[in-house]
Amino acid sequence: MPRFSIVTPVHDPPEPVLRAMLASVRAQAFGDWEHCLVDDGSTDSSPARAEAAGAVVIAQPRNLGLGAAVRRGPAEAMTNQPAAGLYLD
Repeated sequence: MPRFSIVTPVHDPPEPVLRAMLASVRAQAFGDWEHCLVDDGSTDSSPARAEAAGAVVIAQPRNLGLGAAVRRGPAEAMTNQPAAGLYLD
């Protein structure tokens, strides 16, 4: 089980932004983490690109908004400590 979870809500992010964000997360020196990308009903290929980069994709069935995506991330993350999450938005 990872020590902490990095939770990132997304909805159809531009390709360069998604690529830079995923690279930034992967570049962290501390290795005991998971990256949970909450896909808020994207209609592009961002969930597949994130999964290919090693992120755990948590899919919303449709665009439910930032609040719903932010709440869902910790509920689905593997980290079982509420204070052990980090949001990137």
